[in-house]
Amino acid sequence: MEKNYNVICESDIGLEEYILYEIKNILNKDINYDINIINNKINILLDLEEEDIIRLMYYSRTLDNIYKLGGSERIRINLSNRNYNIFNINRLKSTLVSKILYLSRIYEAKNILNLMDDGSFSIEEGILLKNIPVIFWKMKDIKYTIDFQIYNKVDKKIYCVHKDPNLLYKIEKNSEKALVDDITIFRRINIEWLDQKFKSESIDRIFVFKIKNRYELSKKEKYIFFQSDYLLRKGGKLYILLYNNINNYDQIIKNIIDYIKKYNIEYIRSYYIYNNNKKLLLLEFKKI
Repeated sequence: MEKNYNVICESDIGLEEYILYEIKNILNKDINYDINIINNKINILLDLEEEDIIRLMYYSRTLDNIYKLGGSERIRINLSNRNYNIFNINRLKSTLVSKILYLSRIYEAKNILNLMDDGSFSIEEGILLKNIPVIFWKMKDIKYTIDFQIYNKVDKKIYCVHKDPNLLYKIEKNSEKALVDDITIFRRINIEWLDQKFKSESIDRIFVFKIKNRYELSKKEKYIFFQSDYLLRKGGKLYILLYNNINNYDQIIKNIIDYIKKYNIEYIRSYYIYNNNKKLLLLEFKKI
């Protein structure tokens, strides 16, 4: 390292540009930094004033940890644990979800649909859109205070759809503690029936888990594209997270690209990302 740094910001690798985008926005200035990648983790090394460190602690949604360096002491601030869950059901780290939401330009969306969600997307979308700091639920443990404004009224709707009523109940309870139940609508619906429950071209963003360990699309997974073609507005985006134990995703992508030729859905690109050392692939599509 050529420079002296007093802060290390840590996150899983993947979509690193959105971590830097967020840091620059929070600090509202250009920054000098170095990057180290170790064991699927990205470390962003910075030299920051105490005030800037506090602002990152309050407002960062993509950082897992902030390490303050000083002498022989290293102070760790854990930001990945959101502390809003009553039920611990999330498979995905909130910090990973936040990077995906930045990529999707979620602020531009009015109606958002999350399919087969475990609550990760629905709640992180809500606290981002309502401007709730992720540190909000452990404020009593923080000796610093910053004035912030929560947006109590947000003209957006988040639809959390799952066929499991028990899981939906748990997500709903978590959303109440997270203060986002006012903009989140919970519906127990099979994917096959979405076009009967939502209006055509009424959705701006769709986020989907695909967790089956196989290359071929199942009948239910094919419905994702049929429904996305029906539900998305022109220019709307579909994001599918492949959560499989497969080392080579190329065949899955090829099968999907071949299949969607019948729809007004265009494959944009894919992103390799990590969730607790597990390699995932995020696929981005656009309604044309």
